[in-house]
Amino acid sequence: MTVDDDALIQIPMDSVPILDLLLRAALCAPHMWDEALDALPGVERDETRDALSQGAWPLPQLTWGWGAAVGEIDFLHSGSQDMDLGDFYEAMNAIAEMFPVQISIPIADDVHDHVEQLPPFNDQRLHLVNRGNWMSFGPPPEDIDDLVEELDESDIPENLPVFTDPLLQIGEQRVGEVWMRLDPEYVAELKAEAEGLFEILICVADAHVRQLRETVRRRQQSLTEEDLSRVSRIVERVSSWQRLLRQAYDTLGQLPPEERAEKAAGVLEISTGHWPPVSVFVSYARDSDAHNEWVQRLTTSLEAMPEFNVMFDGYALHGGKDLTHFMEHGLTSDRIVVVVTPGYVRKATSRIGGVGYESSVISAALFHDQLTDRFVPVLREGAEVPPFLRTKVYVDFRDDARFEVALAELRSALLGLAPVRRPRKQ
Repeated sequence: MTVDDDALIQIPMDSVPILDLLLRAALCAPHMWDEALDALPGVERDETRDALSQGAWPLPQLTWGWGAAVGEIDFLHSGSQDMDLGDFYEAMNAIAEMFPVQISIPIADDVHDHVEQLPPFNDQRLHLVNRGNWMSFGPPPEDIDDLVEELDESDIPENLPVFTDPLLQIGEQRVGEVWMRLDPEYVAELKAEAEGLFEILICVADAHVRQLRETVRRRQQSLTEEDLSRVSRIVERVSSWQRLLRQAYDTLGQLPPEERAEKAAGVLEISTGHWPPVSVFVSYARDSDAHNEWVQRLTTSLEAMPEFNVMFDGYALHGGKDLTHFMEHGLTSDRIVVVVTPGYVRKATSRIGGVGYESSVISAALFHDQLTDRFVPVLREGAEVPPFLRTKVYVDFRDDARFEVALAELRSALLGLAPVRRPRKQ
Protein backbone atom coordinates (compact mmCIF):
# COMPACT_ATOMS: atom_id res chain seq x y z
CA MET A 1 0.00 0.00 0.00
CA THR A 2 1.17 3.52 -0.65
CA VAL A 3 -0.37 6.58 0.90
CA ASP A 4 0.75 9.97 -0.38
CA ASP A 5 -0.60 13.34 -1.48
CA ASP A 6 -1.64 12.09 -4.91
CA ALA A 7 -3.07 8.64 -4.11
CA LEU A 8 -4.78 7.57 -0.90
CA ILE A 9 -4.12 3.88 -1.29
CA GLN A 10 -2.77 1.46 -3.86
CA ILE A 11 -3.27 -2.27 -3.32
CA PRO A 12 -3.54 -5.20 -5.75
CA MET A 13 -7.17 -5.67 -6.76
CA ASP A 14 -7.09 -9.37 -5.90
CA SER A 15 -6.31 -8.41 -2.30
CA VAL A 16 -9.23 -5.99 -1.90
CA PRO A 17 -11.94 -8.49 -0.74
CA ILE A 18 -9.57 -9.98 1.85
CA LEU A 19 -8.51 -6.62 3.23
CA ASP A 20 -12.14 -5.48 3.29
CA LEU A 21 -13.14 -8.44 5.48
CA LEU A 22 -10.09 -8.19 7.74
CA LEU A 23 -10.63 -4.47 8.34
CA ARG A 24 -14.31 -4.98 9.06
CA ALA A 25 -13.56 -7.87 11.43
CA ALA A 26 -10.96 -5.76 13.24
CA LEU A 27 -13.09 -2.63 13.55
CA CYS A 28 -16.77 -3.62 13.66
CA ALA A 29 -18.72 -4.86 16.66
CA PRO A 30 -19.75 -8.51 16.06
CA HIS A 31 -23.47 -7.66 16.03
CA MET A 32 -22.95 -5.71 12.80
CA TRP A 33 -22.38 -9.04 11.03
CA ASP A 34 -25.72 -10.56 12.10
CA GLU A 35 -27.41 -10.38 8.71
CA ALA A 36 -24.44 -11.89 6.88
CA LEU A 37 -23.91 -14.63 9.48
CA ASP A 38 -27.54 -15.69 9.37
CA ALA A 39 -26.82 -17.21 5.96
CA LEU A 40 -24.18 -19.59 7.37
CA PRO A 41 -24.87 -23.11 8.71
CA GLY A 42 -25.14 -23.28 12.50
CA VAL A 43 -21.70 -24.54 13.54
CA GLU A 44 -19.89 -22.38 10.98
CA ARG A 45 -21.92 -19.38 12.14
CA ASP A 46 -20.85 -19.97 15.75
CA GLU A 47 -17.24 -20.45 14.70
CA THR A 48 -17.32 -17.17 12.78
CA ARG A 49 -18.91 -15.28 15.68
CA ASP A 50 -16.18 -16.61 17.96
CA ALA A 51 -13.51 -15.47 15.50
CA LEU A 52 -15.10 -12.03 15.16
CA SER A 53 -14.99 -11.61 18.94
CA GLN A 54 -11.19 -11.62 18.54
CA GLY A 55 -11.16 -9.36 15.51
CA ALA A 56 -10.55 -12.34 13.22
CA TRP A 57 -12.19 -14.04 10.27
CA PRO A 58 -12.10 -17.78 9.45
CA LEU A 59 -9.97 -18.66 6.46
CA PRO A 60 -12.82 -20.45 4.57
CA GLN A 61 -14.91 -17.29 4.60
CA LEU A 62 -11.89 -15.23 3.49
CA THR A 63 -11.30 -17.52 0.52
CA TRP A 64 -15.01 -17.46 -0.32
CA GLY A 65 -15.14 -13.65 -0.28
CA TRP A 66 -11.99 -13.40 -2.35
CA GLY A 67 -12.94 -16.12 -4.84
CA ALA A 68 -16.43 -14.71 -5.42
CA ALA A 69 -15.21 -11.17 -6.03
CA VAL A 70 -12.36 -12.05 -8.38
CA GLY A 71 -14.39 -14.62 -10.30
CA GLU A 72 -12.54 -17.76 -9.16
CA ILE A 73 -15.66 -19.37 -7.67
CA ASP A 74 -19.38 -19.13 -8.31
CA PHE A 75 -20.78 -17.50 -5.19
CA LEU A 76 -24.16 -19.11 -5.89
CA HIS A 77 -22.77 -22.66 -5.74
CA SER A 78 -19.46 -22.33 -3.94
CA GLY A 79 -19.89 -25.25 -1.53
CA SER A 80 -19.07 -27.92 -4.10
CA GLN A 81 -16.28 -26.10 -5.91
CA ASP A 82 -12.52 -26.36 -5.68
CA MET A 83 -10.31 -23.33 -6.09
CA ASP A 84 -6.59 -22.76 -6.56
CA LEU A 85 -5.42 -21.30 -3.25
CA GLY A 86 -2.05 -20.32 -4.71
CA ASP A 87 -3.46 -17.02 -5.99
CA PHE A 88 -5.28 -16.50 -2.71
CA TYR A 89 -2.05 -16.77 -0.71
CA GLU A 90 -0.35 -14.40 -3.15
CA ALA A 91 -3.10 -11.89 -2.40
CA MET A 92 -2.63 -12.50 1.34
CA ASN A 93 1.11 -11.96 1.01
CA ALA A 94 0.45 -8.66 -0.76
CA ILE A 95 -1.61 -7.55 2.24
CA ALA A 96 1.02 -8.80 4.70
CA GLU A 97 3.56 -6.48 3.05
CA MET A 98 1.34 -3.53 4.02
CA PHE A 99 -0.40 -4.66 7.21
CA PRO A 100 0.86 -7.01 9.94
CA VAL A 101 -1.33 -10.11 9.59
CA GLN A 102 -1.63 -12.88 12.19
CA ILE A 103 -3.02 -16.42 12.08
CA SER A 104 -4.24 -18.82 14.74
CA ILE A 105 -4.50 -22.52 13.95
CA PRO A 106 -6.64 -25.20 15.64
CA ILE A 107 -4.82 -27.83 17.66
CA ALA A 108 -6.09 -31.28 18.61
CA ASP A 109 -5.63 -32.21 22.29
CA ASP A 110 -2.72 -30.35 23.94
CA VAL A 111 0.09 -30.65 21.42
CA HIS A 112 1.33 -27.12 22.14
CA ASP A 113 2.04 -25.67 25.57
CA HIS A 114 0.41 -22.35 24.76
CA VAL A 115 -3.17 -23.04 23.73
CA GLU A 116 -6.57 -21.60 24.54
CA GLN A 117 -9.51 -23.93 25.18
CA LEU A 118 -12.50 -22.84 23.15
CA PRO A 119 -16.04 -23.23 24.52
CA PRO A 120 -18.33 -25.78 22.86
CA PHE A 121 -20.84 -24.55 20.30
CA ASN A 122 -24.52 -25.42 20.29
CA ASP A 123 -25.42 -28.94 19.16
CA GLN A 124 -21.87 -30.29 19.38
CA ARG A 125 -21.55 -33.63 21.15
CA LEU A 126 -17.88 -33.13 21.94
CA HIS A 127 -15.47 -30.23 21.60
CA LEU A 128 -11.77 -31.09 21.78
CA VAL A 129 -10.16 -28.37 19.68
CA ASN A 130 -7.73 -25.89 21.21
CA ARG A 131 -6.37 -22.84 19.47
CA GLY A 132 -2.73 -21.82 19.26
CA ASN A 133 -1.32 -18.43 20.11
CA TRP A 134 -1.55 -15.82 17.40
CA MET A 135 1.52 -15.91 15.16
CA SER A 136 2.72 -13.76 12.29
CA PHE A 137 1.31 -14.75 8.93
CA GLY A 138 3.33 -17.29 6.98
CA PRO A 139 2.21 -19.70 4.27
CA PRO A 140 -0.50 -21.56 6.27
CA PRO A 141 -0.22 -24.88 4.39
CA GLU A 142 3.41 -25.35 5.45
CA ASP A 143 2.65 -24.39 9.05
CA ILE A 144 -0.24 -26.83 9.18
CA ASP A 145 1.76 -29.67 7.62
CA ASP A 146 4.50 -29.17 10.19
CA LEU A 147 1.93 -29.41 12.96
CA VAL A 148 0.23 -32.48 11.53
CA GLU A 149 3.53 -34.38 11.54
CA GLU A 150 3.62 -34.06 15.33
CA LEU A 151 0.26 -35.73 15.82
CA ASP A 152 -0.52 -39.41 16.07
CA GLU A 153 -3.71 -40.06 14.11
CA SER A 154 -4.67 -42.97 16.34
CA ASP A 155 -4.99 -40.61 19.32
CA ILE A 156 -7.56 -38.32 17.66
CA PRO A 157 -11.14 -38.76 18.99
CA GLU A 158 -13.89 -39.56 16.52
CA ASN A 159 -16.25 -36.69 17.39
CA LEU A 160 -14.13 -33.70 16.53
CA PRO A 161 -16.16 -30.73 15.26
CA VAL A 162 -16.27 -30.61 11.47
CA PHE A 163 -16.11 -27.26 9.69
CA THR A 164 -15.64 -26.27 6.08
CA ASP A 165 -12.40 -26.40 4.09
CA PRO A 166 -9.66 -25.27 4.19
CA LEU A 167 -8.80 -26.46 7.69
CA LEU A 168 -6.44 -28.54 9.71
CA GLN A 169 -6.79 -32.12 8.44
CA ILE A 170 -5.18 -35.10 10.17
CA GLY A 171 -5.64 -38.19 8.05
CA GLU A 172 -9.39 -38.27 7.44
CA GLN A 173 -10.18 -36.08 10.47
CA ARG A 174 -10.99 -32.41 10.03
CA VAL A 175 -10.51 -30.46 13.23
CA GLY A 176 -11.21 -26.77 12.68
CA GLU A 177 -10.45 -23.64 10.72
CA VAL A 178 -7.51 -21.28 10.53
CA TRP A 179 -8.38 -17.79 11.79
CA MET A 180 -6.74 -14.67 10.38
CA ARG A 181 -6.67 -11.08 11.66
CA LEU A 182 -4.81 -7.80 11.47
CA ASP A 183 -2.44 -7.26 14.40
CA PRO A 184 -4.61 -5.60 17.11
CA GLU A 185 -1.78 -3.23 18.09
CA TYR A 186 -1.57 -1.99 14.52
CA VAL A 187 -5.37 -1.65 14.38
CA ALA A 188 -5.19 0.54 17.50
CA GLU A 189 -2.65 2.75 15.71
CA LEU A 190 -4.96 3.02 12.70
CA LYS A 191 -7.91 4.00 14.90
CA ALA A 192 -5.81 6.73 16.52
CA GLU A 193 -5.76 8.45 13.11
CA ALA A 194 -9.50 8.14 12.48
CA GLU A 195 -9.69 10.61 9.57
CA GLY A 196 -7.01 8.75 7.63
CA LEU A 197 -8.57 5.40 8.50
CA PHE A 198 -11.91 6.56 7.07
CA GLU A 199 -10.16 7.27 3.76
CA ILE A 200 -8.58 3.80 3.71
CA LEU A 201 -11.90 2.12 4.55
CA ILE A 202 -13.83 4.05 1.91
CA CYS A 203 -11.20 3.32 -0.73
CA VAL A 204 -11.25 -0.42 0.03
CA ALA A 205 -15.06 -0.55 0.23
CA ASP A 206 -15.44 1.31 -3.08
CA ALA A 207 -12.97 -1.03 -4.79
CA HIS A 208 -14.69 -4.14 -3.39
CA VAL A 209 -18.12 -3.00 -4.56
CA ARG A 210 -16.82 -2.20 -8.05
CA GLN A 211 -15.08 -5.57 -8.24
CA LEU A 212 -18.16 -7.49 -7.11
CA ARG A 213 -20.43 -5.62 -9.54
CA GLU A 214 -18.04 -6.36 -12.39
CA THR A 215 -18.03 -10.06 -11.45
CA VAL A 216 -21.83 -10.06 -11.52
CA ARG A 217 -21.88 -8.19 -14.85
CA ARG A 218 -19.65 -10.81 -16.50
CA ARG A 219 -21.96 -13.61 -15.37
CA GLN A 220 -25.34 -11.98 -15.81
CA GLN A 221 -26.20 -13.91 -18.98
CA SER A 222 -26.02 -17.21 -17.08
CA LEU A 223 -28.01 -16.11 -14.01
CA THR A 224 -31.56 -17.27 -13.41
CA GLU A 225 -34.23 -15.10 -11.78
CA GLU A 226 -33.59 -16.88 -8.45
CA ASP A 227 -29.86 -16.33 -8.86
CA LEU A 228 -30.40 -12.62 -9.48
CA SER A 229 -32.40 -12.35 -6.26
CA ARG A 230 -29.57 -13.94 -4.28
CA VAL A 231 -26.95 -11.84 -6.04
CA SER A 232 -28.84 -8.64 -5.30
CA ARG A 233 -28.85 -9.50 -1.59
CA ILE A 234 -25.08 -10.11 -1.65
CA VAL A 235 -24.39 -6.87 -3.49
CA GLU A 236 -26.71 -4.98 -1.13
CA ARG A 237 -24.88 -6.34 1.90
CA VAL A 238 -21.49 -5.28 0.55
CA SER A 239 -22.80 -1.91 -0.68
CA SER A 240 -24.43 -1.12 2.67
CA TRP A 241 -20.98 -1.06 4.29
CA GLN A 242 -19.78 1.32 1.59
CA ARG A 243 -22.78 3.63 2.12
CA LEU A 244 -22.40 3.56 5.89
CA LEU A 245 -18.77 4.64 5.64
CA ARG A 246 -19.63 7.44 3.23
CA GLN A 247 -22.43 8.66 5.50
CA ALA A 248 -20.03 8.68 8.45
CA TYR A 249 -17.37 10.49 6.43
CA ASP A 250 -19.93 13.02 5.22
CA THR A 251 -20.94 13.57 8.85
CA LEU A 252 -17.35 14.53 9.61
CA GLY A 253 -17.26 16.81 6.57
CA GLN A 254 -20.16 18.86 7.96
CA LEU A 255 -18.21 19.73 11.10
CA PRO A 256 -16.01 22.82 11.35
CA PRO A 257 -12.34 21.96 10.73
CA GLU A 258 -11.39 22.60 14.34
CA GLU A 259 -13.94 20.00 15.52
CA ARG A 260 -13.32 17.38 12.84
CA ALA A 261 -10.22 15.73 14.30
CA GLU A 262 -11.74 15.77 17.78
CA LYS A 263 -14.98 14.10 16.64
CA ALA A 264 -13.51 11.65 14.10
CA ALA A 265 -12.81 8.86 16.60
CA GLY A 266 -16.36 9.06 17.97
CA VAL A 267 -17.93 9.00 14.50
CA LEU A 268 -15.78 5.98 13.65
CA GLU A 269 -16.98 4.18 16.79
CA ILE A 270 -20.61 4.90 15.90
CA SER A 271 -20.19 3.78 12.28
CA THR A 272 -18.61 0.48 13.38
CA GLY A 273 -21.33 -0.35 15.91
CA HIS A 274 -19.47 0.25 19.18
CA TRP A 275 -21.68 3.07 20.44
CA PRO A 276 -25.37 2.54 21.21
CA PRO A 277 -27.59 3.62 18.32
CA VAL A 278 -30.01 6.52 18.57
CA SER A 279 -33.34 5.31 19.95
CA VAL A 280 -36.31 6.35 17.79
CA PHE A 281 -40.02 6.06 18.64
CA VAL A 282 -42.65 6.22 15.88
CA SER A 283 -45.96 7.87 16.79
CA TYR A 284 -48.71 7.41 14.21
CA ALA A 285 -52.44 6.88 13.75
CA ARG A 286 -53.76 3.60 12.39
CA ASP A 287 -55.77 5.29 9.64
CA SER A 288 -55.98 2.31 7.25
CA ASP A 289 -54.27 -0.91 6.29
CA ALA A 290 -52.45 0.87 3.46
CA HIS A 291 -51.21 3.57 5.82
CA ASN A 292 -50.10 0.99 8.40
CA GLU A 293 -48.10 -0.80 5.70
CA TRP A 294 -46.45 2.48 4.71
CA VAL A 295 -45.49 3.21 8.33
CA GLN A 296 -43.99 -0.26 8.58
CA ARG A 297 -41.98 0.44 5.43
CA LEU A 298 -40.66 3.63 7.03
CA THR A 299 -39.75 1.97 10.32
CA THR A 300 -38.11 -0.96 8.53
CA SER A 301 -35.99 1.47 6.50
CA LEU A 302 -34.88 3.27 9.67
CA GLU A 303 -34.24 0.06 11.62
CA ALA A 304 -32.02 -1.20 8.79
CA MET A 305 -29.69 1.75 9.44
CA PRO A 306 -27.09 0.91 12.10
CA GLU A 307 -27.39 4.41 13.58
CA PHE A 308 -30.92 3.75 14.88
CA ASN A 309 -32.83 1.42 17.18
CA VAL A 310 -36.52 1.88 16.37
CA MET A 311 -39.35 1.36 18.85
CA PHE A 312 -42.42 0.43 16.81
CA ASP A 313 -45.63 -1.18 18.04
CA GLY A 314 -45.43 -3.76 15.27
CA TYR A 315 -42.09 -4.95 16.67
CA ALA A 316 -43.07 -4.93 20.34
CA LEU A 317 -46.79 -5.44 20.98
CA HIS A 318 -48.74 -8.68 21.02
CA GLY A 319 -51.70 -10.04 22.96
CA GLY A 320 -51.32 -9.39 26.69
CA LYS A 321 -48.73 -6.57 26.42
CA ASP A 322 -49.35 -3.25 28.21
CA LEU A 323 -50.00 -0.53 25.62
CA THR A 324 -49.66 2.41 28.01
CA HIS A 325 -46.32 1.17 29.32
CA PHE A 326 -45.09 0.75 25.73
CA MET A 327 -46.05 4.34 24.85
CA GLU A 328 -44.55 5.77 28.04
CA HIS A 329 -41.29 3.93 27.44
CA GLY A 330 -41.22 4.84 23.76
CA LEU A 331 -41.68 8.54 24.46
CA THR A 332 -38.44 8.56 26.47
CA SER A 333 -36.50 7.75 23.26
CA ASP A 334 -33.78 10.04 21.92
CA ARG A 335 -35.94 11.02 18.94
CA ILE A 336 -39.70 10.85 18.26
CA VAL A 337 -40.93 10.57 14.67
CA VAL A 338 -44.51 11.86 14.39
CA VAL A 339 -46.21 10.60 11.21
CA VAL A 340 -48.72 13.34 10.43
CA THR A 341 -51.98 12.64 8.57
CA PRO A 342 -55.41 14.27 8.84
CA GLY A 343 -56.43 11.34 11.05
CA TYR A 344 -53.47 11.91 13.35
CA VAL A 345 -54.22 15.65 13.63
CA ARG A 346 -57.86 14.92 14.51
CA LYS A 347 -57.00 12.40 17.22
CA ALA A 348 -54.16 14.52 18.62
CA THR A 349 -56.31 17.66 18.81
CA SER A 350 -59.25 15.82 20.41
CA ARG A 351 -56.96 13.68 22.60
CA ILE A 352 -58.45 10.43 21.27
CA GLY A 353 -56.92 7.01 22.03
CA GLY A 354 -53.23 6.25 21.94
CA VAL A 355 -52.46 9.18 19.64
CA GLY A 356 -54.21 11.50 22.12
CA TYR A 357 -52.16 10.12 25.00
CA GLU A 358 -48.86 10.44 23.10
CA SER A 359 -49.80 13.98 22.03
CA SER A 360 -50.35 14.98 25.67
CA VAL A 361 -46.87 13.75 26.62
CA ILE A 362 -45.28 15.48 23.60
CA SER A 363 -47.10 18.76 24.35
CA ALA A 364 -45.92 18.68 27.95
CA ALA A 365 -42.32 18.08 26.87
CA LEU A 366 -42.47 20.98 24.40
CA PHE A 367 -43.96 23.24 27.07
CA HIS A 368 -40.79 22.77 29.13
CA ASP A 369 -38.34 22.88 26.20
CA GLN A 370 -39.75 24.56 23.11
CA LEU A 371 -36.42 24.52 21.23
CA THR A 372 -35.81 20.78 21.50
CA ASP A 373 -35.27 18.88 18.25
CA ARG A 374 -36.34 15.50 19.68
CA PHE A 375 -39.69 15.60 17.87
CA VAL A 376 -39.48 15.31 14.07
CA PRO A 377 -42.77 15.66 12.14
CA VAL A 378 -43.10 13.46 9.05
CA LEU A 379 -45.83 14.83 6.80
CA ARG A 380 -47.49 11.90 5.05
CA GLU A 381 -50.88 13.31 3.99
CA GLY A 382 -52.56 16.70 3.93
CA ALA A 383 -51.01 20.05 4.85
CA GLU A 384 -52.00 20.49 8.50
CA VAL A 385 -49.91 19.49 11.52
CA PRO A 386 -50.95 19.33 15.18
CA PRO A 387 -50.79 22.74 16.95
CA PHE A 388 -47.90 21.71 19.19
CA LEU A 389 -45.73 20.89 16.14
CA ARG A 390 -46.51 23.89 13.94
CA THR A 391 -43.20 25.59 14.71
CA LYS A 392 -41.19 22.50 13.77
CA VAL A 393 -39.70 21.89 10.32
CA TYR A 394 -41.24 18.75 8.88
CA VAL A 395 -39.89 16.12 6.48
CA ASP A 396 -42.19 15.78 3.46
CA PHE A 397 -43.09 12.17 2.60
CA ARG A 398 -46.26 12.95 0.64
CA ASP A 399 -44.75 12.02 -2.73
CA ASP A 400 -43.94 8.29 -2.84
CA ALA A 401 -41.55 8.88 -5.74
CA ARG A 402 -39.37 10.90 -3.33
CA PHE A 403 -39.33 8.27 -0.58
CA GLU A 404 -35.57 7.64 -0.65
CA VAL A 405 -34.79 11.35 -0.82
CA ALA A 406 -37.12 12.08 2.09
CA LEU A 407 -35.66 9.13 4.01
CA ALA A 408 -32.18 10.63 3.68
CA GLU A 409 -33.55 13.95 4.96
CA LEU A 410 -35.17 12.17 7.91
CA ARG A 411 -31.94 10.36 8.73
CA SER A 412 -30.09 13.68 8.81
CA ALA A 413 -32.76 15.21 11.03
CA LEU A 414 -32.63 12.31 13.49
CA LEU A 415 -28.84 12.64 13.67
CA GLY A 416 -29.06 16.41 14.11
CA LEU A 417 -27.45 17.20 10.76
CA ALA A 418 -28.39 19.97 8.34
CA PRO A 419 -29.47 18.76 4.86
CA VAL A 420 -26.83 20.90 3.10
CA ARG A 421 -23.17 20.60 3.92
CA ARG A 422 -21.38 23.84 4.77
CA PRO A 423 -18.71 24.51 2.09
CA ARG A 424 -15.07 24.30 3.05
CA LYS A 425 -13.22 27.59 3.36
CA GLN A 426 -10.76 28.32 0.58
